[in-house]
Amino acid sequence: MPSGTKRQQRTERIGCLDTGFGKVYLERRNGGPNIYARTHIKGGYAIYNTKKTNERDARVEAGWWFQDLYKQAQTETLHGHKFTDVAERCLYWLETTKRGEISDGQIRNYKQKWSVLNGSASDEPGTWADLFNDDLKIEDIDYTWLSQFRLVRKQWATNKRGTTITNATLRKDMLFFRLVFKYAIEVEKIIAKMPAFPEWRGTFAVAKNPTPHLSLGEYMMLVSVAKERMNEPDLNPRTRRQREELLMFVLISVCSALRVGEAESITWADCEKGKMTSGGEVLDCVRMWVFGKHGKAKNEREKAIGLYHAVEASDHLKAARPDAKPTDKLFLENHRDGLRDLYQSAGLWEVRRDNGTIAYRTAKSFRHTGISLWRAWSKNPDIDEIATWARTRRVHIEDWYNQNPVEKAVPNIVALRTPKRALP
Repeated sequence: MPSGTKRQQRTERIGCLDTGFGKVYLERRNGGPNIYARTHIKGGYAIYNTKKTNERDARVEAGWWFQDLYKQAQTETLHGHKFTDVAERCLYWLETTKRGEISDGQIRNYKQKWSVLNGSASDEPGTWADLFNDDLKIEDIDYTWLSQFRLVRKQWATNKRGTTITNATLRKDMLFFRLVFKYAIEVEKIIAKMPAFPEWRGTFAVAKNPTPHLSLGEYMMLVSVAKERMNEPDLNPRTRRQREELLMFVLISVCSALRVGEAESITWADCEKGKMTSGGEVLDCVRMWVFGKHGKAKNEREKAIGLYHAVEASDHLKAARPDAKPTDKLFLENHRDGLRDLYQSAGLWEVRRDNGTIAYRTAKSFRHTGISLWRAWSKNPDIDEIATWARTRRVHIEDWYNQNPVEKAVPNIVALRTPKRALP
């Protein structure tokens, strides 16, 4: 048989059993001696090896098989499977079976999403949580139910800042439902097919919403304010260390274009001081091996290179912690609250977009800032080279990371060369 050729199955029908509730076909396959029973039930085909070689015995065995199958189908139709139970079993399956294939952070996100959807994450769950009543079966969830759920969530749900949730959040809701349905189909095999999902257009269209970055002036202002806060008098030692580390976190993240998870994964053993030549100029750099999002294996790392402020920040941290072990992390603190306070102190917390909506800067903004600054201020801004440095792809820079305003791009194209001769 040629390589890649799919084997053709030969089926010989030798009889049909009419049970009154459905037909069961008796077949031999590929010339084998055993007789198989095949029927259509619960929206799909079921096949059973009777392990009998003559039609008479096979009919009896197939009859008992279909009877058990039909009773099971009727019981499931009557009682069904509670969606909440299936969702809990799906999360347990992810926890015990898919860990390592799916990141711990993604599994945690799925759990948090379910706690929000079923209302357990709040003392006063929203109206949408009432849709998960004891009578809701996974078999009963269809396009109409999903559309109604999305509408109720859109009307009542708010985020942690008290504003209406975005369509991107609603789409993540639907992705969770899709995950549970896939589990029910492929693992438990309790439903036959995926229901139709609502479309994302019109009022539910999901617009691109990249994390807001910092311009060069804003970045320098943030660094200046961070230094002032770090050097404030009468700070207790712990607060001073936290603010000092936060400043170093900002500098290294921006000048190495690090994702938040990458920055948090770095240990001292992952860092190496070095030099590189750029345009005839020798520059200090720090090479870091980080757990990036593209690693296929559990311990696979990617190389990040920090320049300028990143080198100064790593030197500062090293001098501040002379007794640090190679396995110690560079960043020991959780800077979520401290970073928000820093943004607010610098007046850089909120950003009004061109469409009038309000966005908020987070630790993710530093990677966007680093890529945007390299794109705007490099002597030879090659997007492919920037993408290689930032461990991403050109299309992602064009779609998400390059947030330089049009005013920055226009002066680069309006300067026309003087023609060699006057135009007629």
